[in-house]
Amino acid sequence: MIKCVNFQKKLAIWLVLVLMIDTSINFVYALPSLNQEKTTFQLHILKKTQHQLKLHGYDKFENFWPILKNVDLSSESYFVITENDIEGYNWPDQSITLTLEASTKLLKLIFGKDGFLPKKHAWSDVELAFQFAIFVVVFEGKKLYGGVCVNPFSSGGGGGSYPIIVPQLVGVIPKPLKLQIRLVVRPIATRKGYKYLNSSLKNRIEIPKVRNFFQKLGKLTQDAAPNRVESWIPKIDPIHIKK
Repeated sequence: MIKCVNFQKKLAIWLVLVLMIDTSINFVYALPSLNQEKTTFQLHILKKTQHQLKLHGYDKFENFWPILKNVDLSSESYFVITENDIEGYNWPDQSITLTLEASTKLLKLIFGKDGFLPKKHAWSDVELAFQFAIFVVVFEGKKLYGGVCVNPFSSGGGGGSYPIIVPQLVGVIPKPLKLQIRLVVRPIATRKGYKYLNSSLKNRIEIPKVRNFFQKLGKLTQDAAPNRVESWIPKIDPIHIKK
């Protein structure tokens, strides 16, 4: 009987400890090379997901943004991309191509020190790592906008009228294997082409001072229809090799 009571006490203590553990997603850590204090543009991925922040019920941008605006990024930011990690900012398409180095670091932070392994991982695993993550864009220390990261086949974070980011595979170097990532930004979840959206929506993410900043850096591009590779990794997975 005594042993049973002791076991119950230990079980109760264990359950309390489990409940105290932070339930934030096991996403990625901030890129170690970043010095945020000396950067102008920052794209933050938060520790907690859309659901953990209880934002899935706020389907309107006007309700969604004030909540993100009050998030303390110094404690809630989990992963940060700055202008140093960006190869090009495609303005007509509102897509951000990461450098090969930043893409490699990101994949290592998602999958471990060995990064993306074609025999073990699929591109959908990268999309899944981003799914429902919350992002906030900061420029010159001021929050500009934020939203939810989604995969191409999702309903857009619940079909809300807030900005989204969709990760895309934009380039592959076979040997040694290196993948390059692009982050496609949209003012709302939609299957319409970006050019068909009305100006009021585009103005949420098209910030003139951001455009001017990347233009001065020589990183602004103007391709309205940028190329991308398929979501599977070409010439790597034998099942998908083109004949």
